[in-house]
Amino acid sequence: MNDLEILNLKFAQLTKLSLKNQKSLMNWFNKQNLIIKMEVFKELRNQFFKLQSIDSIQNRDFISLSAFYVAVQEIYNLDKLVVSKNKSSNLQAIAKISSISIHKYRKSKIKVKKEKLLNMWSIIKKLKNEAYSFRDISIFLQQRHRLNVSHTYIRNVWEEIEND
Repeated sequence: MNDLEILNLKFAQLTKLSLKNQKSLMNWFNKQNLIIKMEVFKELRNQFFKLQSIDSIQNRDFISLSAFYVAVQEIYNLDKLVVSKNKSSNLQAIAKISSISIHKYRKSKIKVKKEKLLNMWSIIKKLKNEAYSFRDISIFLQQRHRLNVSHTYIRNVWEEIEND
């Protein structure tokens, strides 16, 4: 057995997750809002010390990664309890479930046009420094990048970003 196989085996023993489950947990984690992600990192601290006391591995990076996956799994399971109808558990678990359910529904909608503008922000900034008006920038983005954005929206985003 080489080192990678040994690490994979140790990782599977610690987390009890298959590769498919790891991928699905990461996809779930990526779709969550910032508050849920912060809850995962709060749980990560608890899981880190649990795994450190259980396991004899001295590699902190390995334990951190394992604790991260276990923490994501814990919050994922709590999220699934919110959706399920069976809520017969202790009061602490119900309180944690209700706080997660509150944060879950606070997802912020991704503004597609704003994301596209932010991806091209260096171009917009360069054009603005070359004395282009917001209307000219809008026309430029429409012709060159096929992005139909109004000049007022560009100005609003400009003020939001550049005045901070």
